[in-house]
Amino acid sequence: MIRNIKCISGDAQDEEISAVIIKPKPGLHVRVDRLQRGYKDMPAFSKSVIIFAVTALVLCAVSCSTNDDSNYDLSGSDVGNINAGGSMSTDLTSSEELFNFDVALNDDYLSETDDYNASDEDFIENTTFATTLPIVFSDGAVSYGTLPDGVSATVSGADIIIDATTSENIVYQLSGTSSDGMFKLYSDRKCAVNLSGLTLTNADGPALNIQTKKRVFIAIADNSSNTLSDGTTYADTGDEDTKGVIFSEGQLVFSGGGRLNINANCKAGISSDQYLRFRRGNVIDVNAVSGNAVRGKDSLLVSGGVLNISVSGSGNKGMKSDGPIAINGGRTTIIDTADAYYDTDDAETKGPAGINADSDFRITGGQLYIKATGKGGKGVTTDGDMSLGGGIIRVITTGTKYTYGSSASRAPMPNQGGGGFLGGSSSSSDNNKSPKGIRAEGTMNITGGDIMSRTTGGDGSEAVEGKGVMNITGGSVGAYAYDDAVNSGEAMTLAGGDVLAVSTRNDGLDSNGNMYIKDGVITTFGLGEDGVDVIEGGTLSITGGTLFSLGNTYMNSPSASASTQPYFAGMVSSLASGAAVTLTDKSSGNTLFNYTMPFSVSRAYLLMSLPSLVKGNTYTLTIGSSSQTINL
Repeated sequence: MIRNIKCISGDAQDEEISAVIIKPKPGLHVRVDRLQRGYKDMPAFSKSVIIFAVTALVLCAVSCSTNDDSNYDLSGSDVGNINAGGSMSTDLTSSEELFNFDVALNDDYLSETDDYNASDEDFIENTTFATTLPIVFSDGAVSYGTLPDGVSATVSGADIIIDATTSENIVYQLSGTSSDGMFKLYSDRKCAVNLSGLTLTNADGPALNIQTKKRVFIAIADNSSNTLSDGTTYADTGDEDTKGVIFSEGQLVFSGGGRLNINANCKAGISSDQYLRFRRGNVIDVNAVSGNAVRGKDSLLVSGGVLNISVSGSGNKGMKSDGPIAINGGRTTIIDTADAYYDTDDAETKGPAGINADSDFRITGGQLYIKATGKGGKGVTTDGDMSLGGGIIRVITTGTKYTYGSSASRAPMPNQGGGGFLGGSSSSSDNNKSPKGIRAEGTMNITGGDIMSRTTGGDGSEAVEGKGVMNITGGSVGAYAYDDAVNSGEAMTLAGGDVLAVSTRNDGLDSNGNMYIKDGVITTFGLGEDGVDVIEGGTLSITGGTLFSLGNTYMNSPSASASTQPYFAGMVSSLASGAAVTLTDKSSGNTLFNYTMPFSVSRAYLLMSLPSLVKGNTYTLTIGSSSQTINL
């Protein structure tokens, strides 16, 4: 088959090339070397994307020609939606991590560097404590040591209420076992609660109920194992809040080198009406079946330690804050199996998420692993801006879209998932929830980190979505989605880093504004629509970077007036998994681009641009074992 390829220099002067596509020969194997750019080093993620085992090759002969087939003229700015005829294959045979990684809870301790800061008041090491009060629980009883001045205790069975009006800082050391007990604290000063081999269940409320707005340190004693649980209902406490197994009116800071297991059967696992902070050294497991697992109302910070979170129920979140959430250390793993549901009291649909911040979200270090399997489930979502600047991020969503029926004659069925009403088929888009991997309502800035997001749940499943402006200037981003792989609501700028975007039914990169490609290595596949897509009438500007794009359609050519870097475009066929695509400089013999297909493609529109391309130079384009000259 003859297909036209356009060779475009930065000033939009072009030379047309015809490509003869031949069926692949089986059984031929080639080692594919790394992509070569204009700098020496490349992140490991980029190498893993580019290096694949070759299992079949496509033969392509390219020759200079003046033939013009208007059906495949891909160089003009007025190109419309030219359908390639049938969707492209997604038979993944590659071992690439993006397509295969999984997320599971990990109870192993994490090796961490000391995070001590002598000026940080959140560090228990910077507080002097006058005394330690031991409190020992048993079934039906609780005992305690000598009470310091200004401290009183009220005991009923295994329930103890401490009221501290002292001017000194005190450590409350809790140990023992009780199937129906409680520790409740009133304090005028900051204090520490030391968990030192404690197993405590409160059948009708929090196991630890801290009714003070002062800072409280939850210190998990080294080498200790502790378990806290609540019941399935809470007793009425009047005006006092009781929002979880561990609840505090004030700031909660977790530290220490032991283990803590939390079973939340009614409300949250850990909840603070101010902020939560997690430090290095410990392992905390939270299992929440009827509420958010971890909630810091004002903010939430993970700076160390191991957090394992399991959350189920309807609309529940692994980590939730009305303010910002930040991660700069530790290892956080969240498994969220909750479904979206329609809340009849608030008259809105509420969706589950691994992490949900009503303000901003940022990560500068540490490890974050999330798997959401429920209908409408999201990995990380924020109503504000999102900054991804470091660390490791792995997100999977497998749930489908939650669609709420709009028939007013039927009673709501919150957990039906596929329809909010029994038998209902109509829906209101305002009450539907689509699964998303990483999503920001505001601006999304990606400046670093090792990021992978995979969303496979059908319509609306997008891997990386920013509803505002999106800027990618560093790091490595792997996005694999049923719907758009990487999507921005406004302009998208790619100015560094390594991006692999794969959509099986829509666009690889989709900007609902202009798109500016300035630097970086960008590999994108739109197996349903475009490899690169911008808003109708918008600008696709290429002034730098390495771009390799394959799409099922070709709706956008680079804008001649805004693009200074040469590119070429055309249609290719029968690219089998393992097919090698190579571009070399004919005069020097240097390899400028080398890539191996990770899956099969029946027909696709190719768009390539490299910073090393120079108008007037001659290059060799090789697909499989056949190659031909391109004169720019």
